[in-house]
Amino acid sequence: MHAAVGDHRAEGWMRPFGRSVLRGRADHRHPDGIVRTKKGGNVPKFVIEREVPGAGRMTDAEIREASLKSLEALRQLGPEIQWIHSYVTDDKIYCIYYSPDEDAIREHARLAGIPVDRVAAVRRLLDPANYV
Repeated sequence: MHAAVGDHRAEGWMRPFGRSVLRGRADHRHPDGIVRTKKGGNVPKFVIEREVPGAGRMTDAEIREASLKSLEALRQLGPEIQWIHSYVTDDKIYCIYYSPDEDAIREHARLAGIPVDRVAAVRRLLDPANYV
């Protein structure tokens, strides 16, 4: 059984089991898309584009296998990089991560054996609630 678009089950498989890899070190998330840590540092947010032909037709088992590989790579890299969630389209997967830099994202992809075609740092987060 497949979850419907917008259903929380459709996105839940991409979350790192509902816990923060930053392990309580983040004070809060700013509207600019950056996590402020208790030590005063910043952890930037990134959007990663992955070309995955047929991504929208992947089975639950295929998605689970890829997700578990990704989570294992995150464990190897440590708490500085965090997978927030991902969006699956027909032939691409767009992932949202907190990471100290682009190199950590590319190393994660290498360890997990998953593609990374584009990485873009988030400069601002726009939300309609901020403008009403």
